[in-house]
Order: sequence, then structure tokens, then C-alpha cells
Amino acid sequence: MKLLYVEDTYAEEALKMLVEKLKEMNIIERGMKVVVKFIPGLCSTKFERVLKAASEEYEKVIILIDGHGDPDGAKKREEEHLPREEKLREKIVIVVNRYEIEEWILYAKGIPQDPAPSKKLWEITRGNYTKRNLPREIEKILRNEDELKKLLSYSVLQILLRALTS
Repeated sequence: MKLLYVEDTYAEEALKMLVEKLKEMNIIERGMKVVVKFIPGLCSTKFERVLKAASEEYEKVIILIDGHGDPDGAKKREEEHLPREEKLREKIVIVVNRYEIEEWILYAKGIPQDPAPSKKLWEITRGNYTKRNLPREIEKILRNEDELKKLLSYSVLQILLRALTS
């Protein structure tokens, strides 16, 4: 059983849909149990305790975070909160978006990347995009064969897929 932590409230629902679609497409094993959970306060002592407990319970714990333009720095900050025990650390994979998860939508739709993907979507939709629209936008991509194919080729999603399938 694998656990996927997300730091964005609405990413939880969007990624649950994505995982089901990946199973449907046989990209990940249909019988694989993947639990997707939103967890606030990733860089906190409480998160350290939660992460330690999760890494004892699950075969793999994947953390999907936003890089806000500094994915390497974001990953390093997150690594400071990993359990100290090597056997637990080995079970944890950190996957970092370059900016934020909305970059997946831009990429799938062929829209040039932007340092503020959610703001770019807000501009493109004339103010109709908010974070709560993330699941709906991902669902649209999952129903569009061309956009889904493009999304599946996105580098961050490829890293996430490797973490889920290894």
C-alpha cells in the first residue's frame, strides 16, 4: 500500500481521480492500493511525527509539493523533516512541482509555463479559475485523449509515476 501526501487541499481529489484513471489505463496496477491525503503544514514537527508513523505503516510514502520556482530548495527543506532512521527514509519519495500543481494543467493544454500557474489560469479564464477548480480541470484533462497523453509525458508526473510503480 502506498501513501501520497499532497499539500494542496484540492489536489487530494484531483489526484484520486488521476490514480483511478492510471489504473483504468493499466499504467499502475489495478490492485494497488494508493491512499491520497491532504496534509497541511508540511514543514512542522507534527508532520515529522505523522511522516514517521506513515513510513512505518505504508510500503512507500510519496510527498508531492510545490517548488514555487525553487524545486531543489523546496526538496531540501522537506528532507529536513524526514525520519532519521534510514530504513524509514528509504521509503519516502519527495516529488516537487517546479511552481505549483496547476502547471500540470498548463502543460496538458499546451499553454506556456508561467511562474504563477494558478494566476495564469485565472487570467486565461477571465477570473473563473480558483484553486477549488483544480479537480474539475484535471477531470477535463482525463477525458481528453490528447491532453491526457500530453499530461502523462510531463516530467513531474513521470517522476510521480516511477514512485508509484517502483
